[in-house]
Amino acid sequence: MRPIRPTLLLATISTIVFASSAALSGCGGEPEKTPGTEEPADEHAGHNHAPGEGHDDDHGGEDDGTTLGTVTAAGTKIQVVLHGEITGGEEAHVDLKAVSGPDPENVRGWIGLESGEGSMKGKAEPTSGGYHLHAEAPAEMTTDMKLWIEVEPAEGNRETKGVALPSN
Repeated sequence: MRPIRPTLLLATISTIVFASSAALSGCGGEPEKTPGTEEPADEHAGHNHAPGEGHDDDHGGEDDGTTLGTVTAAGTKIQVVLHGEITGGEEAHVDLKAVSGPDPENVRGWIGLESGEGSMKGKAEPTSGGYHLHAEAPAEMTTDMKLWIEVEPAEGNRETKGVALPSN
């Protein structure tokens, strides 16, 4: 067996890394997952703003959104506002407006069953008035699915609450 030349090995590895990063970046691509979780490793993949800049936009123009309800989880009261519609297999844009209570350490959300099985959980980004969530709807939507909001407080246990989805 002949040994692999270092330049050939380096070229092969570089090609694989470049092809992998190109496939996962840009619009429409699925972001890389954090190992051991369903959360994207880079919440800003495919976006046109820098990390730390909030999502004060709704990605949909002049849509004021549809209020789905209010949830209180881990002591924080949050108003849930959907921008646009929820369509199976597509991303929904949700504003989570902090109404009262302590500022959470993290807020996550997903569309589907409370267990999260079959859904991709997303971490909401802080904004000036709360949080903005990109939630991918499962391809096959059922009537028992909800939008689930998980609040992780600075101290204490995470708590999850669901809001009913609008009927289409």
